[in-house]
Amino acid sequence: SGSGTRGTSRIASHRIARATGSLGYWRWCDPRFADLDELGSNPGTVLDIGCGAGRYLHRFAELGWRVEGIEPSKSAAAVARQQGFTVQTSPAEEADYPSNTFDLVTMYHSLEHCDRPQIVIERLLGALKPGGVIAIALCNFDSPGRRFFGAAWPLLEVPRHRYHYTPPALSRLLKRYGATLEGVHYHNDLDELPSAMENLAHLGSRTQLRGSRREIGFRPFPPGTGGLLTLTYAPALRAMGLSMRSSFLARFRRAERADP
Repeated sequence: SGSGTRGTSRIASHRIARATGSLGYWRWCDPRFADLDELGSNPGTVLDIGCGAGRYLHRFAELGWRVEGIEPSKSAAAVARQQGFTVQTSPAEEADYPSNTFDLVTMYHSLEHCDRPQIVIERLLGALKPGGVIAIALCNFDSPGRRFFGAAWPLLEVPRHRYHYTPPALSRLLKRYGATLEGVHYHNDLDELPSAMENLAHLGSRTQLRGSRREIGFRPFPPGTGGLLTLTYAPALRAMGLSMRSSFLARFRRAERADP
């Protein structure tokens, strides 16, 4: 089916990218590693929400942090625990959060999967020490790619993504619970353009793009083309100093005063 082909093609894109990991491809192209190194410059205690199999926990541990994670997938959490990490298996909304414990809380593309984001944010800020930092990475609903590709934008991922965010919307949510925005970094998604092109191919040779007033002609690309384009798209944009602002990392700080 069309949806099956799109899924297979997107998986192929990630497999090709991962296959180059021994050459340092991920560390060069995935800006989250640079984010981790910047966030982790002053080691303390970190909690990673949606930690998966522990990829970022491992990096924080390398930087000297005491690490803990929360992961809803039993299989992924088990892999992380096999590496020696303390990981709670639970949805973010239902996890147990100790109060005033962590210097840093990270959520890398996890909040958009939460049905009750307000509850998650309130509880995470309570788990931070006064003055602690929460860093949240999300797909950028205000990105040029989303506005141009509309329904073909691959980062929509409906219904897996329960909500979509822009930096101002996220800032308003965090401000409601007393956190102050310190900065926003924008990223290029590794396979946004290749996947969008393949999605358009499956939507038809002439597609009226949602959110766009002009109709474009589109020549379908063979399945799997995205995997090849993945290897060049992000590095090319980075080399030219360009950004599609596909996703963003926002950093917030909890107020210095302790809860009454």
